[in-house]
Amino acid sequence: MNLLPHNRGKLYNFRALVEESPFGVTLHCVDSGIDSGDIMAQKAITCDWCDTGGSLYHKAQREMVTLFRETYPVLRDGRLPRQPRDLQAGSLHKARESDPASRIELNARYTARELLNRLRARTFGGHPRLPV
Repeated sequence: MNLLPHNRGKLYNFRALVEESPFGVTLHCVDSGIDSGDIMAQKAITCDWCDTGGSLYHKAQREMVTLFRETYPVLRDGRLPRQPRDLQAGSLHKARESDPASRIELNARYTARELLNRLRARTFGGHPRLPV
């Protein structure tokens, strides 16, 4: 549930905040790769400074249902176009990459934006830490 080709793989909501990359949902064909199938429909979702990893997750859940409802009649009739994509574009992340991307080293230099983005990305209401 991400705006492919950005943030393929795990923790798309975390990466959208940490990397300030485009966010949204994609209806795509499933194949043997990780989020690598042809794109059938997409919807961008706006992020702002009030968003957290949790709020983006919930926004994506709602928008995916809306996107599916909007495209299902065309999908059912086999008329939804498939757009092949370049797998070299965008990014691919595995769950194990989230812990290093979340660390804040006390002696390192960060911009305020980088620190806030890391904190917001790991904020997921009701959970002590973002599930990996």
